[in-house]
Amino acid sequence: MFAKHAQMTPSAFVEELRVDAARRILGGTDDPLKTIAFKCGFHNATHMRMVFLRRINVTPIQCRQQMRGVQSVYGMPRRMERADQSVDFEATA
Repeated sequence: MFAKHAQMTPSAFVEELRVDAARRILGGTDDPLKTIAFKCGFHNATHMRMVFLRRINVTPIQCRQQMRGVQSVYGMPRRMERADQSVDFEATA
């Protein structure tokens, strides 16, 4: 009955909720992956990584990097580092 209305199994629904919760935390904190995995109900960081790859085709680390890239479009980071140089925007302003 659940699968008919939700278009997915109950376990897939819970897994989707966990991934969504983890994505929000990844984008907004520097919490370690094992802490995020625990908070979101994954067995461990390895399990979270496996589920991320299966559901959204990126690792949690890649997800964090992508989310931070999106955030930087809306707000200039205070400090940006590249392999060859580091720029402190407060010092140049």
